[in-house]
Amino acid sequence: MPRTHTTTQGETWDLIAYDCYGDAAERPELLMHHLLAANPDYREVVIFDGGIPLTIPEDPEPSALESLPPWKV
Repeated sequence: MPRTHTTTQGETWDLIAYDCYGDAAERPELLMHHLLAANPDYREVVIFDGGIPLTIPEDPEPSALESLPPWKV
């Protein structure tokens, strides 16, 4: 079941990914596309205002990073 994250002023997608997936992956910022897919209304946002609720999908499978080309890892 997805959880939620309420943004704080100045957060960015990669910081949110690190906060949410930091323990699940070696490079959590590479998993921010999961966050973008779960929150399409905010995909144009670069720096968040505070108080925006975002849906956080379940931790991705470890194989999510294994399928990336070497230059993205």
